[in-house]
Amino acid sequence: MIGVRSKGRSGVGRVVPLRRNGIDWLVCLLVPEQDYRGPSDRLLLGFAVLGTLFLGLITLRLTRLAGRIGRPLAQLAESAEDLGQGGAPRELNSQIDEVRILSRALQRAGESLQSQAALQRQLEHVQRLESVGTLAGASPMT
Repeated sequence: MIGVRSKGRSGVGRVVPLRRNGIDWLVCLLVPEQDYRGPSDRLLLGFAVLGTLFLGLITLRLTRLAGRIGRPLAQLAESAEDLGQGGAPRELNSQIDEVRILSRALQRAGESLQSQAALQRQLEHVQRLESVGTLAGASPMT
């Protein structure tokens, strides 16, 4: 490809050798640049606009998907933190099966911890009663 500029106009062209019947010529074909590149420039602009719209839609969709996954995970983290502080984890209603399963597991763990704490308190109470009975001279409880 060659580029030519003359009198404020530009063109693109090609030089092709022509060898036939003893003729050894170079043929040059020039086309105004806007005629040559105009359709491709419009097509390229169309593809750029469509590509930008497509990327925008994908970005919007991925942002929504990240929110659908991120919010329940943040709530699970808060429930686990509540459980670690001795509180009862909240029940989460999520569309994601794994999040619901993990939420139920955290709730069962919380119930188990509360049950163990109640048993521990009951055991401590019985031990205090035994100590009082022993100090008072009564026989220990069995």
